Amino acid sequence: RVITLVKYLTGKKDVELEHNLKEDLGIDSLDHIELMMETEEEFDIIISDEEAEKLSAVQDIVQFVKLQKGRKK
Repeated sequence: RVITLVKYLTGKKDVELEHNLKEDLGIDSLDHIELMMETEEEFDIIISDEEAEKLSAVQDIVQFVKLQKGRKK
């Protein structure tokens, strides 16, 4: 679902886990904020500003969501 969100926000059809949000997908700081907000809403989690700064690749977001969802169980 993270990849689907990234595809939706970037308009890119080819999004891989290894892709860097800024360098590979062209996500700027405003797009990054929107992606974090959409991710929070989609997965019912909270991403602090400090944590968001560390999420620079699609895989980083996937790992973060898994970690957060695991803590809620």
